[in-house]
Amino acid sequence: MTFDIKDCHYIRNKDCKIFGIVEGEWTKFLKFDNVVYWKSKTLTVAPKYKQDYTLPSDSGNREDLINLINGDEIQAQLIKEKYEEIQRRDRKLREKVRTNI
Repeated sequence: MTFDIKDCHYIRNKDCKIFGIVEGEWTKFLKFDNVVYWKSKTLTVAPKYKQDYTLPSDSGNREDLINLINGDEIQAQLIKEKYEEIQRRDRKLREKVRTNI
């Protein structure tokens, strides 16, 4: 099964037949084959998974997710874009180092 970038909302099997349809936005919802699996307005952490202490690097401590959970979608998107830019810059630096080895 592969993700087809050209038809980004389709999942195709190895024979290029449509395996499933994916829809959504990270700030709104996620749907597979018309079944909603996640909605931002209902985003909660299951009580059994809540912990008294988490590491600072835990994904639950990401500023973008905290803003999204608190209903500030615009700020969440801005912070997410900042994280993505940092990741792109880091990837370019790693690639540059690899080519110089």
